[in-house]
Amino acid sequence: MTTSITAALAAFDTWQETRNYSQNTIERRHTSLASFARAIQPLGIEQATHEDIDEWLSGYPSPATRHAYLSDVNVFYRWAVKRRILTANPADDVEPIRVPASLPRPVPTELIPHIIAAATDPRLELMLALAALAGLRVFEIAALRWEDVAIHTNEPHLIVRLGKGQKDRRVEISPWLEQIIARHERRPGPVLGGNRHWIGARIATHLRVQCGIPATAHQLRASFLTEFYRVSKDIVATKDAAGHEGTRTTLGYIGRDREIHRTTVVQMFPRPTDPEEQRAA
Repeated sequence: MTTSITAALAAFDTWQETRNYSQNTIERRHTSLASFARAIQPLGIEQATHEDIDEWLSGYPSPATRHAYLSDVNVFYRWAVKRRILTANPADDVEPIRVPASLPRPVPTELIPHIIAAATDPRLELMLALAALAGLRVFEIAALRWEDVAIHTNEPHLIVRLGKGQKDRRVEISPWLEQIIARHERRPGPVLGGNRHWIGARIATHLRVQCGIPATAHQLRASFLTEFYRVSKDIVATKDAAGHEGTRTTLGYIGRDREIHRTTVVQMFPRPTDPEEQRAA
């Protein structure tokens, strides 16, 4: 990576910070662009073509990963061209990457009590509870501060500051989560501390090693949203609890009640009466 491009990436990071992009997004884009720069060496980013981008993306089997990385590269090039740091955006000539819709994968609701009870220390218990009982993302858990947690009130809640899309949202707290939070000493500053990578790794290790469940913190969030929708039957309220822009995103998190599907299809098309049965009747 040339010195000029290194400086450009640093300037790109600064620009994102001044536009209030989340630290999660800034770090991911920096990682994506650094990976691309390494992949095309000895060429510099300013010399890359759309073929170089396609070849780099082909090394990632997941369509979702390729889609995200292409987006990162595209945002950088558009930014650089607009500021006349570079003259062209090779990502303009890369075909869009379609991401197939996947079925929701929430952790079954009945396993949540076991998962939380199996926590090996109070901090891990609170991490798990914030993901499964409040639907917080790992970076939101890392950023949560005691000043934004209100318990022992008529309406216990917490405030998520600068969630995805740089939006604040209020999350109501269940009695179970309130009880878990109350066991921790309040003090100014972060509730848990640590960064999102550490929190995500701790939760994933607990789920897989201690509980024998091949899942992630994000799937605990999906469990919260699934249960929220099951009880509320309100997709808009579920969207708001999730901090999503639209309900289409929310639907990608919610596990469907298969028993409702089974009951419905059985009643939709009654089996034709067999002539032998008619004669017997």
